[in-house]
Amino acid sequence: MITRSRPSHIKSDKFIFVLAFLIAAHFYPAPVRAENINNEVPLSVHQLSEFEGYYHSDMDSNLYLQIMVKNDKLVLKQLWDNREITFEQKSALSFYNDQESFPLTFSKDSKGEITQVLAFERDTWIKVKGYKPVQKKEIALSPEKMQAFAGRYRMSDGGQEAFLQFTVNGNSLEVRELWSDNVFTIVPESELVFFGKNKYYPVQFSKDKDGNITQALIFNKDTWVKVKD
Repeated sequence: MITRSRPSHIKSDKFIFVLAFLIAAHFYPAPVRAENINNEVPLSVHQLSEFEGYYHSDMDSNLYLQIMVKNDKLVLKQLWDNREITFEQKSALSFYNDQESFPLTFSKDSKGEITQVLAFERDTWIKVKGYKPVQKKEIALSPEKMQAFAGRYRMSDGGQEAFLQFTVNGNSLEVRELWSDNVFTIVPESELVFFGKNKYYPVQFSKDKDGNITQALIFNKDTWVKVKD
């Protein structure tokens, strides 16, 4: 009896078809599953509340912002000018404001508690417990004391010089950047410490042994030396 075997190329074609099907099934999951992965489930108000609190800049411990929940959204409030920015959730720890192209990315410690937030992918803000916002109060100084701050101030950096002009305007000082013509208004909270009227602009002046104003420390890090007339 003669047995007729199936041609070998038909067996190979069947094997290739089955293998291709298995590969496709592995790399192309069902549409329903893919949809669940790509669509984030918004956090509840209770979940959002874990981000709430006060955060200070790692570059300036006197600079604070507040994170809070409003209308089921995460809101950042800049305490130096009271501006509020609303964010949309992008993932469990990241948020974004489209209008400002402003990303926020939070971090947790080993206990699962929020410890800090990274703004604009470069600025780190540390979460602090028990902080109570300090309301700065303007005091009045005599015209003579105010006039002592007036004048030009210089800062040198790598051979380059920049100048600020301080001008008295009643009980406030107008600080003009001579390279940009930007003007900031500061008012006194003590005899040597001033704060920005509408923006964050802290200034601390120093005196010499004779009581003359010699320099101004701005943003708690930049020293400007008063130029003698």
